[in-house]
Amino acid sequence: MNPIIINAHKLLIRLVETDIERDYISNDFIETKIDLTPYEINDAINYLEGQGAIEVLRACGTAPYDFLSVRIETPGRILYHHIKDKIYKKEGQHKIKVLILSANPLDTPKLRLDEEVREITSKIRASKFRDSIELVSEWAVRPDDILQALNEVRPEIVHFCGHGSSSGEIIVVDSTGSPKPISNEAIRSLFETMKDNIKIVLINACYSRTQAESIVNVIDCAIGMNTSIGDLAAITFAAAFYRAIGFGRSVQEAFYQGRTAMLLEGISEENTPELLVKSGIDPAQIRLIEGE
Repeated sequence: MNPIIINAHKLLIRLVETDIERDYISNDFIETKIDLTPYEINDAINYLEGQGAIEVLRACGTAPYDFLSVRIETPGRILYHHIKDKIYKKEGQHKIKVLILSANPLDTPKLRLDEEVREITSKIRASKFRDSIELVSEWAVRPDDILQALNEVRPEIVHFCGHGSSSGEIIVVDSTGSPKPISNEAIRSLFETMKDNIKIVLINACYSRTQAESIVNVIDCAIGMNTSIGDLAAITFAAAFYRAIGFGRSVQEAFYQGRTAMLLEGISEENTPELLVKSGIDPAQIRLIEGE
């Protein structure tokens, strides 16, 4: 393969997998994140721009770079997943993908969503089979973002963290950042259309059991909350659940470990999460990672 394309793919992977909470990524930041010369970085940036993977801001770019900053575009994220899938296939690896969808709309109570993702990431990294799990996070999701992310990532696990309404709707954001409820009917239609490889859906939001009930008509396992749940309880449960998955435990074992972690921390909400399954499915027999 052309060295420019190899470097471009290497650069794109590094940028996507770096926790970047900014619209544009400066050339100085890029230089610190990848072991390429400025000349190689410039060529890689030009190639990715030509593929529509990034938007390049060139105003005031100073030597040795001919650009100031870049922004990853949707085609870039699609290309990233395509590259990673090819790498895993070539190396004979299979990684399960966990897609985390987060939303905390304006004028709703502030949730510790960043801490939830951080704790999940930390527990996965501390697990035996950490290299068998790929975590993908999408923030401030709108309804169409969910379809886009499911198409891009094709995950085995879908995790929603955010608010839920007392009537059982999950709350995402609209184009203005305001709350946008998603009905049970819409959620069921979503997973009927996009089930692909999905084995588990975890809705870490208040009153989400009714959503889980709809989901298990088409997906093997779903976890929802039968009442309101506090931030600490939600974070503790989710982090322990994914750690157990990372140690090769079954879905049922991971669920029980999540509840046990809450008890160990003195959190009296262990009965709030509920594991629901599709007819004929035994969660004790579902292991997303086969241990050695």
